[in-house]
Amino acid sequence: MLTCVLADVESQGGPKPEWLQALWQALMNWSTSEQQGNPAWDPLAGWALLPVCGGDLVRLAHRHIVVTPPLAAAPDEEEEEEEDQDSSQPAPAFDESWQALVPALLEAGCFVLDPRFASCTAVCNAAYVDAVAGGGEDALLIRKLRATSALGKLRPGALSPTSRRALLTWLASQAAAGQLPPAGGPDHSFLRSLPLYPNLNGDLVPVAREESMNSLEAASGVCSAAVIASVLGSAHALPLTVKRLLLQHEDELAALYSSLGVEEVDAATLIAGTLGSANGFAALDSGAAASLLQYVETNWAALEVNSTLMTTLKGCQFVTTSGGSLAAPQALFDPSVPLLSSIFAGQPVFPAGRFAATPWLGILQQLGLKRSLDGDAFVEAAKSVAAQQQAAVLVAPGETVSAEAGRTWEAATALAGHLATDGLQLLQGPGGDLLGGMLREVSERGGGKGSGNNAAPLRNS
Repeated sequence: MLTCVLADVESQGGPKPEWLQALWQALMNWSTSEQQGNPAWDPLAGWALLPVCGGDLVRLAHRHIVVTPPLAAAPDEEEEEEEDQDSSQPAPAFDESWQALVPALLEAGCFVLDPRFASCTAVCNAAYVDAVAGGGEDALLIRKLRATSALGKLRPGALSPTSRRALLTWLASQAAAGQLPPAGGPDHSFLRSLPLYPNLNGDLVPVAREESMNSLEAASGVCSAAVIASVLGSAHALPLTVKRLLLQHEDELAALYSSLGVEEVDAATLIAGTLGSANGFAALDSGAAASLLQYVETNWAALEVNSTLMTTLKGCQFVTTSGGSLAAPQALFDPSVPLLSSIFAGQPVFPAGRFAATPWLGILQQLGLKRSLDGDAFVEAAKSVAAQQQAAVLVAPGETVSAEAGRTWEAATALAGHLATDGLQLLQGPGGDLLGGMLREVSERGGGKGSGNNAAPLRNS
């Protein structure tokens, strides 16, 4: 069991433990008789009189940050009788529940009261009367950690993996027992700000950027390995930015993360975060990309209710086009609409492969796949058809028209028919101004403006 001595102090010419114990006995007697139970230690604030683990003496001015762990229960009288009467009295030891925690506190830069001076506990805890009444040192520790941090003495980054685990385990036990500070309070915010929690990239991060003690990016959620595997196959496939934002999931820490307000990330949120990261879908390897698409296809009914995911998918370039490139659903046209398939025949503006068939075509329609022409799209189509017409070769009657030229004229005919039937709606809708300007330009070039009788007559060849 962990104990501590003042050997360092004594070897360096400091006071012996016996002398300090006698001094503190005298001080306690004085404070009780002279101060009527409310000792005023301020006149001694600069005196280094508090013995702490490691052999140091702490000034009384810092008594409020000295941690006072509970001591182990005294052995039973029967056990004492069985002990060798000549053996020395064993040094007091900390309670078993604090055995792993005390070394972690010492590594982090905390002061821990020497257990042989447990009579000084009231001196160290005088500033926390309400917390003492509410649960003893377990309730006090987080406040003292925050006070130590405020003095610039807390070093959570100095913790070894073993000590960090001991501190996390203690916090998890407090969370499971409902003993963590309430949300919104300074102690709760302090715990969220500690760079103590491991993320999927292996970094130790806080869980609230605005409360962070340093420049580390705060984690925003925790996602189970099962969810990650079902969506991407492996956590290794996650983009680096997502790994930094997600904590490692551990059942032992679930209550702690819940108490700290860490969001449990579901599949929809994971997909949205992955696709919304730098380079999005294109950054995934082929295996992860195929796994994600399969998950979306299989679980679409559950995913489509997530508005954030829907917005992300609409603008994400994950759909393979007939040209082999990737495009966002809302940038492509629906090949099942005859008008569009005729106008844009042969152009890389349609989904291809698995995306051109059921069920993906229906999913893409929900994600903004274009099923009609607005003013902007009509102008785009008209310019495309005009360019194709210039390249087409007109043939004499009776000669065979090339397939390409035939498709061009079919597209031009479809455009003209669409303009004749839905022209007013196109002019009044999005892109209507651009379409109107194009029509005026065509009219002027065709003799609409100032043509009159000055128009050149057609000549027979």
